Amino acid sequence: MPLALVGIDRYLAFFREVSKHSDAIIATLTGNYDTMSAQDLGRLIWPLVETNLHHRRTQILRELDAAVGGKRATSTLGEVWRFAQESRMATLLVEEDYHQPALIDESGLRLTPVDDSTTPGALDDAVDEVIATVIERGGQVIFVPNGSLSVHQRIAGILRY
Repeated sequence: MPLALVGIDRYLAFFREVSKHSDAIIATLTGNYDTMSAQDLGRLIWPLVETNLHHRRTQILRELDAAVGGKRATSTLGEVWRFAQESRMATLLVEEDYHQPALIDESGLRLTPVDDSTTPGALDDAVDEVIATVIERGGQVIFVPNGSLSVHQRIAGILRY
């Protein structure tokens, strides 16, 4: 989970020293903002967060391209679902507005997209389910702008092996 830090130098340094999550820090705003509202503070830190997220997304899309070349990537919701169930997904990339109802077979490994979430037995949103599965099994999830994964049908994964 990305983390943005705000505070005076001494506290920021202490946090980095004692935290197990220093590698999650994506933005730092140094200073004393005790009297500032959360909303105003958010306006100050958000551009720093946004810049880092853009760089992170660009980097992960490059990693996906390399994984495709190395045959360590998968595309389409059905394939991503199967690899997530097998705990093979290191990184899941999902377009921001992607939602898809689907049916799952008896084995739990095969997923068939459907058009209507009211289809009997259908998952309301298989994308949310696969996101939860990847996180539960130690993978990371990165959301990318719509259209970034069009060649992968809006969802892709970088495999552990």
